[in-house]
Amino acid sequence: MSNTHKITQDGKLPIGVEVDGVLHRDFTLRPAVVADNIDAITEVGTANSVALNAAVFARQLVKLGTLTPKQIDYNLVASMHVADFDELDRRALELQKKLLLGGADSNGGSSSEQPSPATESHRTTP
Repeated sequence: MSNTHKITQDGKLPIGVEVDGVLHRDFTLRPAVVADNIDAITEVGTANSVALNAAVFARQLVKLGTLTPKQIDYNLVASMHVADFDELDRRALELQKKLLLGGADSNGGSSSEQPSPATESHRTTP
C-alpha cells in the first residue's frame, strides 16, 4: 500500500446521511488514486462530472459514521444533500494540499491555500 493511504482528512457533514434511522455525519477521507478514477468512470461514465465526483468520493470515504465500507457506495453519496457533498469536496481539496506539502498534520486541519489548477480541474461541485 502506498504512503498516500496513511494520510487522511477527517470532517463532519453539516447535514448528514440517514441510513436505517441513524444519522451519519463524521467521516474520514483518504486520497484518491488513479484506480478510483478508473473505477468511477467505469461505474458512471464521464458525461456528468458531479456523478463522477460522487463515485470517486464513495471510494475515498474510509469512514462515514458507523456505516460499513460496503454501505458507502455511489448511491449513498449521490443521495447526500448538496451541503454535505460540498463539505466532502472541500476536505478532499485540503487532503490534496496535504499530499503536496508532504503530509503535514496527518488528519484534520485546514489550509487557506488555493488548489492547483490540476486539483481544481477534476472536481466540479453542483
